[in-house]
Amino acid sequence: MDIGIIGLENTGKTTIFNALTGLSVEVTSYSLKDSKPNTAVVKLKDQRIDYLNSIFQPEKLKYATMNITDMPAISEEERENWGTKVVEFAKNIDVILEIVRYFNREDVIYRFPEPDPLRDILTLDSEIMFSDYSIIEKRLQRLEKKKGNLVGDEKREFPLLERLKQSLENEIPLRTLSLSEQDLHLLKGYNLLSLKPLLIVINRGEETIDEGTKKQVEDLGEKLNFGVVDMCGELEMEINQLDEAERAEYMEELGVSESAIEIVKKATFNRLGLISFFTVGKDEVKAWPIKKGTTAQKAAGKIHSDIEKGFIKAQVVHFNDFKNNPDFGVLKEKGLLKLEGKDYIVEDGDIIEFRFNV
Repeated sequence: MDIGIIGLENTGKTTIFNALTGLSVEVTSYSLKDSKPNTAVVKLKDQRIDYLNSIFQPEKLKYATMNITDMPAISEEERENWGTKVVEFAKNIDVILEIVRYFNREDVIYRFPEPDPLRDILTLDSEIMFSDYSIIEKRLQRLEKKKGNLVGDEKREFPLLERLKQSLENEIPLRTLSLSEQDLHLLKGYNLLSLKPLLIVINRGEETIDEGTKKQVEDLGEKLNFGVVDMCGELEMEINQLDEAERAEYMEELGVSESAIEIVKKATFNRLGLISFFTVGKDEVKAWPIKKGTTAQKAAGKIHSDIEKGFIKAQVVHFNDFKNNPDFGVLKEKGLLKLEGKDYIVEDGDIIEFRFNV
């Protein structure tokens, strides 16, 4: 899973990056002049995996991972080139994490006099849609020249792009549109930013957000199809740079129940409609994120295409049942360890062993 962090200048974007990754990247204004974005791979800890590790004691333990990219900030001076550069960085991004400032600090200059999440979200959306509009308009101009001689996918692509252009002209982000799988396949190479799932992270000070403001942002999220979480980036960065024992103690003192990465993981899984299943054994215990509604045969393909092609059956037990009875023999006797066919819909927390022919 690939996450791209964007935001206006001085919103605490790199602070949130550090809070999520545990790194200590210098928190300064990061612009287009920088040749490479900040990147990191983060393990998505899961108590269920930790429990399975304690039972099977495998040679390898593999959590699901999240690749996080801290992309250049949107500054007023570099606005014209921002879209082109970020589209290049965002080729493989699954979800955009948009950082919105909700703190006052005189030493961190902001383009606006006061924090206003609604204003900033709409400002960022305008920048993203401007980038998408440029891409679509260029492609339409090329297709327009050969309009009488469109071939193959171009015949569906042309009216689809015209529909998207109309949406952007009306300041409607593409993620709000109902698009078919075929439409999304046609658009895959364009890397349209406003089509990607969006999660707003309100970066606040240590004080909580007033309920009225949060409700306004959540209502806008319903309308424009984005999720919302809030956190104190500075505090979360401080927490994640402690060692594990100190971190747990400090979080307890502060009354913080979830770390920044746990908050973002849950919200991201929700935006993408993801769940996890597990494979276990003495060689390896591993978590596999998949889309809700995935069949057993398709889930097998996450491990290897040969397993999907040669799929015979899936031996399945839910994690909760296994935790209550960590013995496959007992689970089989109780009818909790089941053989399922290719059309079985995998549930979050399923422990699966795939039977297949190569």
